[in-house]
This record gives sequence, structure tokens and C-alpha cells, in this order.
Amino acid sequence: MAFVTERIVCSLADLLSRFEQIPGRYNWHANYLEPNATITGMLRPYALCIYYEDRIDFLILLSSEILVCIFDIDTDVEISHGFLQIAEALQYLHTVRKKLHMNVSPENVVLTPGGEWKLCGLGFALAFANDDNKIAIPYYLNPVATKSMLLEPDLKYRGQEMTEAGGTLRYAFASSDLFSLGVTMYETYRFNLQLARAGRSNVSIINVSNNNVEDHYHRALQDLERLDYSMIPQGVQQILRGMLQLPAHGRLSNIDIINNPFFHSGALAIMRNLASIASKDQGGQASTLTSLPSQICDFPPRLLENYVLPVICNLGRKEPSMWKYSLPLYVFISSKISSQAYARAATSSLITGLSETGNVDSLAAFVAHAEHLLEALDKEFFAKYVVTMLCNALDKQGESAVQGSAISVMTKDFVCGAISSEQFLNEVVPRVCRETCKSSNFEVKVSF
Repeated sequence: MAFVTERIVCSLADLLSRFEQIPGRYNWHANYLEPNATITGMLRPYALCIYYEDRIDFLILLSSEILVCIFDIDTDVEISHGFLQIAEALQYLHTVRKKLHMNVSPENVVLTPGGEWKLCGLGFALAFANDDNKIAIPYYLNPVATKSMLLEPDLKYRGQEMTEAGGTLRYAFASSDLFSLGVTMYETYRFNLQLARAGRSNVSIINVSNNNVEDHYHRALQDLERLDYSMIPQGVQQILRGMLQLPAHGRLSNIDIINNPFFHSGALAIMRNLASIASKDQGGQASTLTSLPSQICDFPPRLLENYVLPVICNLGRKEPSMWKYSLPLYVFISSKISSQAYARAATSSLITGLSETGNVDSLAAFVAHAEHLLEALDKEFFAKYVVTMLCNALDKQGESAVQGSAISVMTKDFVCGAISSEQFLNEVVPRVCRETCKSSNFEVKVSF
């Protein structure tokens, strides 16, 4: 399964149903977890349901590279971050594209390998006419229940305005989409924080079968009155209550949700600050990177691997001058996640950074972190990329500080033990000899 822009892992509906609609279901896919991985919370198994063109062998290939330990959302932070992403997607759809989605539901929220939540399924979307703030609803005109395939938006996630007043003209609003998002998020929080821990699948909070139009209006009124919010995180409760108001005009707006203080504090504020780092000037980027270790020390490993580290990696590719500030973060994050996860997430960007020779500060930062690169990755990587970087540092004429640091590193035991004697004699020794002979620094000559 693929989108034009990126691959996806699964839908939110797959998670809430514990993969009952996926071939092999939960238990079969759980067999592809590493032996020391445990299935907890909501999403450790869901990464196991990837099917690209029904290639099971591709699933097995990914199990060691992507699947294990990526999506284990057992904290409300990650769910809340996804919540905000879908709210922002609806804000764009309503205000820029001037459309209503009309079918926001777990089936139409998909998750990417990087942990991002995306809104899809625009097959029932309707466009506003001119500057109207409402749209006449062309759906649910047949009140007869049917067991055939649903050809209309799922009423389990629609507000009572969808079926109010029988067959007369009814209207949908931007708040209708937000009601649907509210139901989706309530079920997601409840599943993760309550049902999954008891081994249960999701149960719809609006209990209507077969899109029965006649039942929906009264079921929506009755079922929403009985909702239990006790398991919902405190900061989210009021947001969801505001989204699930029965009168459409009494619900929270997109702006109310996105600007709610809940999304601008704690871990969510840190994640939003990171998301905007590319738009900051270099001073702002340096300040953000410098302050991060103390802010993310309590982040779970999957957030560090799938959110924090990719942002830092992308920044290094675009702004070589930031390696000076980001490499200490690489070291910090490597101590918090598995070596396999670190190599998978960081290797590509590190190769890009190690080939950067134009920025002296970045070169000096990589020289200073050469031992970390050996410890965190492997000897093959070190010999191919790190030694080349050290040689480039030695070749940096007129930059005695960088050259001196490179000589000091290249004469240490860990370098000799990581590369072949042939590479050491052909690449390292000639450069070190050349620069030590030219150097007037006594300490450099002694280190050699």
C-alpha cells in the first residue's frame, strides 16, 4: 500500500480493531517481533500489519528494520500529537481548500513509518459554495437499513445533525467534521488507556448498525450523554467535551482546538518547537538544539527515534553549520535508544555530514565525536566515512586547530584498532607525517 508522497503503515481503524480485518490478524503478525520485544499498550503490534502489494516477504524484511519497537504508543503524548496533526489538517481543508471532509473516522486516519498521522479518504468531501459556512447534506436520504457495502459516510462518527428532521433538508458545518474527530479521538484514547490493556478491541460510542438512518439520531443523543471521560487525560477532557456538543453551533472551532493551551505545554510544546526549527534563523536553531537534552530526557525511546532524531537529521542536511550543536544530541539520543534503531535513523544523515568539508566548525565537531561514531555504528562505517573525514580535516590547510585535533584523534588506539593496517599506512600515516613535520606545535609532534 503506498501513497503518492510516502508509505503508510496502517490506519487507526486497524489498531482499534486489533487487526481483525488484516489477514493473519494480531497473533500471526506478533510472531515477527524480536524475541526480547514485548507487546504493550496500543501500537507495538500494529506496525506488524504492513502489506505492500500483499508481499509477505517484504513484511518479514521490514520486521528487523522498521517494525519492531517503532509504534508503541503507550503514552497519551503521542496520541495527543496525532490529534493535533489531524485538527491542523482539517483547519487547512476548511479554510484553504474550502471543503468539508464529511467522513473523518479511524479508517481515514493513517500512520506513517515516522509516526505522523495523516488525514485521507476524501471521497465524500463537499465544497462550500462561495462564502457559505454550511453545506446541504446529500447523504442519508434512504432511511432503510441495509447490510450491503456502505456507500455513505459512517454514521458511527457523525453528529446528530446528519440525520435530524427525517428526510428534510439538513446541513453540515465545519463543526460536523470536528465532531467526527472528537469521536475518533475519544475512542483512540479509551482504547489505548483502557480497552487494550484488558485485551479488548474498540467499541463504537455511537451504537448504530448498518448506517441505519432512523436509529442514528436517537442513538447519538443517548450514547453521548452516557460517555465516561474518566480515563481521558485531564487536559484533553474539556477539548473533547467541547467537540462533542450536540448542537453543531455550540462546538469548539478548529482554532479553539489548535490554540488550546494543552497543545502548547509540556512534551507537545517541545515537539511543536522542534517542528518549526527549520524556519528559524541559525541563532534560534542553535539555541533550540542546545536546550534540547534537558527537555527530552524523559521522552520514550520511540519518540526520540521517530520524531526527535529525524528532525535533527534533516536539519544537519540543510544547515551544515548546525552539526556543531546537533552532534551532542546524537550522542545523547544514542544512549536512550537501541543501537539498531540509532543506526537505522542516523546513518544516512551522518554520511552527509561527514562528507561536508566546507564548514570548519562542523568538521571540528565530527573530529571531536569520532570515537562516538565508532562506538555507535560499526568498524566498516568508521573506516569508510569517518577516516575519510579525518583525512579531509588533515588536508584543511590554514586550519591548524582542526588539523591538530585530527592528528590527535588519528594517533589514538581506537583508530588503529578499527581500520586495516593497509588503510592506516596508505591514508593515515602519510598525512599525519606531513602535518606533524610542518607543525611548530610541540604537543602535536609529541602526540604523533
